[in-house]
Amino acid sequence: MQKSARKIVIKIGGSLLYHNKLKLNMSIISKVMSWFNESQSKYDKIIIVVGGGQLSRYMGDLVRPMVGNKDDLHGVAMQSTMVNAQLIKEILDNADEEIVVPKSLGEAFELVWDDSVKAIITGGLKKGWSTDMDAAVLADAAGVDRVYKLSDVEGIYSDDPDKNKSARLIKNMTWKEYFDQFGIVVDFSEHKPNVNIPIDVLAAQFCFRKEISFFVSGGTLIDDNEVLGAVFEEGTYITAKS
Repeated sequence: MQKSARKIVIKIGGSLLYHNKLKLNMSIISKVMSWFNESQSKYDKIIIVVGGGQLSRYMGDLVRPMVGNKDDLHGVAMQSTMVNAQLIKEILDNADEEIVVPKSLGEAFELVWDDSVKAIITGGLKKGWSTDMDAAVLADAAGVDRVYKLSDVEGIYSDDPDKNKSARLIKNMTWKEYFDQFGIVVDFSEHKPNVNIPIDVLAAQFCFRKEISFFVSGGTLIDDNEVLGAVFEEGTYITAKS
């Protein structure tokens, strides 16, 4: 598939959207808004996938005593990501280009392939997937060979920086090196919600097979930079090429 330089896929971790007690992190959101307004003319299509973060965990904790089925719990988490997507959509919406929030995975594919749609914002679209996986699949559908992920970490470290002050930020790595570091095998694995890993296992395996790279950045880098675009120059690049 021919790759497009005029399309971009961004995954915004839900952890960035809220402070404690579900207070919106307007510092981060305003930077996303500025980037979006400045970037609309640069791309034929902007695809933003939003995670669940605190809202997803809060809703999960709320219903868990009454909903024992794992798939149903994940369904609640999915809807939380869609609430976040709708929230970001309304904040970013302007008169220049309509932003569309798909209601299903099938509709998302149609919007990706529709050249008249310039901006898509979505949360999770399939039970059993993380929003990392949604971003990877939509990137593949759009013919984009890289996903930019903004989260609450600056990138991928050689060790847990909270436990090991000597841990170093890894600037470049391959998917195979990523698999080795986090004990991932290429074979099928099940998505486990809220597991502390930079890129979800299923998404990483999918990107390895499809030769899609991930750029992981964020955390204090977003706080330190006035322009969100500068964050895309700092972090960890996981390349699809060995």
